[in-house]
Amino acid sequence: GKTYLAELIATAAHGRAAPPHYRKFAMQNYRTDEDLWKLVSPPCGIKGEGAFAALFAGAHGEGREKGEGRGARAASAPVGPVVVFDEIEEARRDFMTTALVNAIDHRGFVEYTLKRADGSDGCDTRHAPTAGAIFVLTSNCFLDELAEVWRRHAAGGPPH
Repeated sequence: GKTYLAELIATAAHGRAAPPHYRKFAMQNYRTDEDLWKLVSPPCGIKGEGAFAALFAGAHGEGREKGEGRGARAASAPVGPVVVFDEIEEARRDFMTTALVNAIDHRGFVEYTLKRADGSDGCDTRHAPTAGAIFVLTSNCFLDELAEVWRRHAAGGPPH
């Protein structure tokens, strides 16, 4: 039901729950450092795809150079993609602090790196706006507790 709700949000906002307007990341696939770089753009020199960053960079061209245009975000930004982090408790324990929070800074951008187009060594840091995106984090962490409350309720007892 949680993921279905996210699909309904994407359908209401964009007419359908499909890329590029909807993206679900199954967090059990992101348990190690190597797995994490598949999701979040890795630092220069580390192999990885950065699918999360690519979601926003692809929606906004190549992104902006570091520091460029940060104050220009419109207050009435259009609705962005619906991004689902499914079963967040299955990810690497420090995912929230080392990846998610650091990937989306407080100004509404996701940071990512690209190899230099001219073929020279190094990478360029870019920023893609996340303004308007809807983030949904699902979890089953209290599933047993909720089931117990439901059993008591169904048996006619107090819910707590």
